[in-house]
Amino acid sequence: DINKVASENNISLEMAGREERYTAFENIRVSAENLSAGYKAQALSQEDSMITVVVSGSADIIEKLVI
Repeated sequence: DINKVASENNISLEMAGREERYTAFENIRVSAENLSAGYKAQALSQEDSMITVVVSGSADIIEKLVI
């Protein structure tokens, strides 16, 4: 049984009967794609162009993730 919840900033999936695990991937580069003509996206600094992505889910799936 899977319960899905999505918002502008988050996607959550709840799965019954599995061990949940969290992991973080640091220094993921952010890029802008498909901007309309005349628009430009640029980070203020190198540090602003990198994010940490926190992933949670079933341990058997999370352990196999590679970014």
